[in-house]
Amino acid sequence: MNTTLQTGALPNLTNSLRADARQLKHDCANAPLLLVVVEDAGVSAVLVRFFHAEGFRCVVEPSIEDALQAMQDLCCLELEVAGLLTDFDLPDGAGIEVVLAFRARFADSPVAIMSCCDAEENLEGPAALNVTRLSKPLALDSLRSWIQKTRCGPAVPAK
Repeated sequence: MNTTLQTGALPNLTNSLRADARQLKHDCANAPLLLVVVEDAGVSAVLVRFFHAEGFRCVVEPSIEDALQAMQDLCCLELEVAGLLTDFDLPDGAGIEVVLAFRARFADSPVAIMSCCDAEENLEGPAALNVTRLSKPLALDSLRSWIQKTRCGPAVPAK
């Protein structure tokens, strides 16, 4: 069963989407959930396959706006989120915006931000935000290392 959810506003669900949300909530009770924010559909598909093989479920969003809505939706569903993986360059801004919003809701969950070497100098304060930098092209070893951090347990949304 595919438990990758690309979502709009979950609080205003149709009956069909309500069933999908209930299924995602059920699946996430048995497998940790990751929020993946990557514009490139090919990259996100590869990441989702990798994370599924590692025992994770994913919510995939292509932009900051969509990621912010997904975080709100996940909180409304009271789903725990084990971690965030975001690209630095997103179509509507810098991925650090997603990181800041994620930290406000899921303060202790691991966060990784992907960037090319040139973009890394634009990452301000990643140590203060406890963010893991992953350089592109991604090395599976560094991705697996980050995944191990998420296995320590998901964070519950801040109320």
